[in-house]
Amino acid sequence: MICALNIREAYQDDFHRIHRFMELVNDEFFPPLDKREKSIDKRIQQTILNTNSAYLIAESETENNFCFIAGLIGFEKYWKSEDDAYINFLAVHPEYRGMGLSSKLEKQLELKLKQDGILYINVCTWSTNKPVLNFYEKMNYRINSVLKNDRGNGIDTIYYYKCL
Repeated sequence: MICALNIREAYQDDFHRIHRFMELVNDEFFPPLDKREKSIDKRIQQTILNTNSAYLIAESETENNFCFIAGLIGFEKYWKSEDDAYINFLAVHPEYRGMGLSSKLEKQLELKLKQDGILYINVCTWSTNKPVLNFYEKMNYRINSVLKNDRGNGIDTIYYYKCL
C-alpha cells in the first residue's frame, strides 16, 4: 500500500535506484535504452553529474517506510540555446500508470525550469508510441519536426516543443 508520494531532484546516491528503474522500463523504448549509443550507465552519469541536467524522481513510500521510484523525468537545460531545455527521459512504473504521475512530473519540471528562466521545453518520441503522443498533445506540446523512418521503416521520430 502507498502511503506518500514525493517528487524531488535526484542525487548521485540515487544512481543504482535510477539504473534499476531504467532497466525495468528498458524494453518499452524504441530502440531499447540498452541498445542505444549511450549505455544506461552513461545516460544516468551524464544527467546526474552535469550541472545543467538532472532527474526528478517521484518516490513512493510504503507502509514499512521503503521508498522506490514510481516515476522519473530527466532533462537538460540550455539544450540548444540559453532559454530552452530538453526532456531526455520520462517513464512511470507499470504499477503507477493511469494515475496522472507523468503529468505531475512534467508540471513539476515546468515550475523548476521557469524558475531558471527557461522559456521552451523540447522532447522527442516515436510515431508508434501512441500513449506518449497523446500525453504530449494533452500537455500542450506542439510538433516541431518529424524525421521520417528515422527509427526504422514506418517509425518516425517526432520532435515536440512547448512554450512555458
